[in-house]
Amino acid sequence: MALALAAGGCDYVQVEPGRKAHGAPPPTRRPIAPLPLTAQGASAPREHLSAHEARRYELSLQAGQYLQLAVEQLGVDVVATVQDPAGHLLLRVDSPNDKQGAEDLFLVAETTGRHVLAIDASEGSGDYEIRIEALRTATRDDRKRAAAAGALSRARLLERKGDRGETVASGYRQAARLWGELGEERREAWALYWLGELHSGDSSRGRESTEILSRTLTLFRRVRDESQEAFVLGRLGTLQAERGQYEQAGRLQEQALALWQKLGNLAEQAARLNDLAIVRVRQGRMHAAIDLYSRSAEVCRQRREWSKVATIRTNLGRLYDLLGESRMALDQYRQALALLNQQPDSAQRAVVLTKLGDVLLGLDGPAPALEQYRQALALRRQKHDLRGEAVTLNSIGLAQLEANQPGEALQAFSAAVKILQQEGDGRDQSISRSKIGRASCRERV
Repeated sequence: MALALAAGGCDYVQVEPGRKAHGAPPPTRRPIAPLPLTAQGASAPREHLSAHEARRYELSLQAGQYLQLAVEQLGVDVVATVQDPAGHLLLRVDSPNDKQGAEDLFLVAETTGRHVLAIDASEGSGDYEIRIEALRTATRDDRKRAAAAGALSRARLLERKGDRGETVASGYRQAARLWGELGEERREAWALYWLGELHSGDSSRGRESTEILSRTLTLFRRVRDESQEAFVLGRLGTLQAERGQYEQAGRLQEQALALWQKLGNLAEQAARLNDLAIVRVRQGRMHAAIDLYSRSAEVCRQRREWSKVATIRTNLGRLYDLLGESRMALDQYRQALALLNQQPDSAQRAVVLTKLGDVLLGLDGPAPALEQYRQALALRRQKHDLRGEAVTLNSIGLAQLEANQPGEALQAFSAAVKILQQEGDGRDQSISRSKIGRASCRERV
C-alpha cells in the first residue's frame, strides 16, 4: 500500500481543562508531497501540524483488504477521517484523549481504489505520526473490528448533528457488544461511555446512565487505565452532584482527584478541586470549599492560567461575602480584577465589577459602589449581555435608593424589568417590580 500526501481541506463557575473550540476557521491546505508507506509496522516520518491545518493522504486499497492504523498525537489534538473512492465518509475518529495518545482507525475496504485519510488539527499545534498497525486480507475478527469502529463513528456523527435518539444509542450498543466479543475491553469501555453520556441528558434515564458509566469504570480499572478511570470517576461525581447526591459526588471527586495527583496532571487536578469545592458549597461546608478553591487557584497559578485564577478568586469572593467577611471578599474581587485587566474577557470583568460594587455598597456606601456598577454596565452593553445588564441595573437601583435618589433608582429598576420582559424571566421581573414599588414610594415621600 502506498500513501501520498495531498492538498488538505477539509452561579459558581466550573474550571475545566482545555476543551475543543467550536466554529474554528477552515483548515489550511498544504502542497502535495509523496509519502510512501508499504508494510505493516511502518510509520510515516513525524509531521508538524499547526492550529487549523490539515493534511490528506491517499490510500490505495484492494476490496476486502483490512487496514488498521494509528495517528499518534504528540501535542496536537487531531480529527482523523477516511473517505472511500466515491468520496463517502467511512470513518471519523476523535477520541477524548486531548493532545496525547493515538487515534485508532479500523477499516475493511469494500471497493478497490483510492481512499483518502484526512488529518485535521482540532486544537493546538504539535506533532503527529502515522503508523500502520495491520494491513492484510480481512479476517472474520477484522470485519468485526471495522464494524465496531463504523458503528461508533456513525453514532458519534449523528449525535454531533443533534440526534440523541434510539439510532444513536443502538450504534453505541452495537460497538460495545462487538468490542466485548473481541475481548477489547478498553474500546468496549469507550463505547459504553458514550452511551452513558447520551442517556445522562435524559432525566428519566439518570439511573441507567449511572449504571452504564459504572460499567465503564469497571472496564477501565480492569485494563488498569488510571487516567480514564480518573476521568470517569470525575464524570460520575458531576452527575451525582447534578442529582443532589452530594455525599456520593464528593467521594467520587475525591477518588478522581487522588488519581490525577498520582498521575501528575495539573489541569485535571484544578478541575476536580473546583468541582469538589462546588459540592462542598452545596453541602453548606463553606470553609472546606474555600480551602479547595484556594488549592485550585494555586494549581492554575502554577500553569499560568490567569483567567481561571480570576474565576476562582471571584468564587472565593462570593463565599467570603456569604460568610459576612466583606473585607476578605473585597480582596478576592480586587485580585480577580487585577488579573482580568490583562485578559480580553470583558464579560467576566463585568461580573466581578458588579460583585465588587455589591460589597462596596455595604462597606463604604453608594458612591464607590456606583462607580463599579457603571463600569460593569458599559461592559455588559458592549457585549450585548441583556441578562447581565438587568442584574447590574438592579444593583444600580439599590445603590441609588441608598443614595436617596429614588427617581434614578426607579429608572434603573424599570429598565431592568423591560429587559427581563424581553428575556421572559418572570421570577426576576417580580423581584424588580417590587423594587420599583419601593422606589416609587420613596420618590413620593
